Amino acid sequence: MTQEKTRTHCEQCGTCCRKGGPSLHRDDLRLFAEGILGFGDVVTLRRGEFVHDQITGQLAPLEEELVKLRGTGLSWSCAQLELDGNMCRIYDNRPVECAALKCWDTAEVEAMYAVDRIVRADILPEGHPLLDLVEAHEAECPYERLEDAMLGFVNDDPGAEAAVFEMIDYDANFRTVFRERTGASAEDCDFLFGRPLHRTIRQYGVDIVTRDGRSRLTRMAHP
Repeated sequence: MTQEKTRTHCEQCGTCCRKGGPSLHRDDLRLFAEGILGFGDVVTLRRGEFVHDQITGQLAPLEEELVKLRGTGLSWSCAQLELDGNMCRIYDNRPVECAALKCWDTAEVEAMYAVDRIVRADILPEGHPLLDLVEAHEAECPYERLEDAMLGFVNDDPGAEAAVFEMIDYDANFRTVFRERTGASAEDCDFLFGRPLHRTIRQYGVDIVTRDGRSRLTRMAHP
């Protein structure tokens, strides 16, 4: 993050909100307990997933999962931001990272950025019936396995593409069955099971193309 020395107060320009929703911390658990946030308001970034670190500016795999406010559509612009007027829908109950962020002096948010972040198990406490499903999905779709398959694909391993699609299909079918049986939304699934693999494979510079009814992996010209 950079520091802007010319400001001394928030001008509600919305710039920070458009750069991505905040990661959530232990002090933010009350937002779920009080009904201010629900599953559909957040997204899980899973261990091993490549993310942009807002402090270092580097793209790197996560060593531990995190939960953050979801973005709008495919962008990271915070879904809680009302674009007309740059107003936050939950400003009086905004997450602690938002309250700590001052664009003209980022020292406070940098100090707490990676401290006491919460994971899915903090929101779904021990014994919650959905935890077994989260763990079952994680066991079949870990990013370590996906990365190995992706490395095989870019190195022309003949069996790697099939291994990637096996994981993508499992992930997609898991979500479909869960939604059909529970009435959950796609957004709920993004919290419970992380972002769909057919989208996140792009972090490896690979995408899916479908021709004549057949899907294949292809290397992206501009990852």
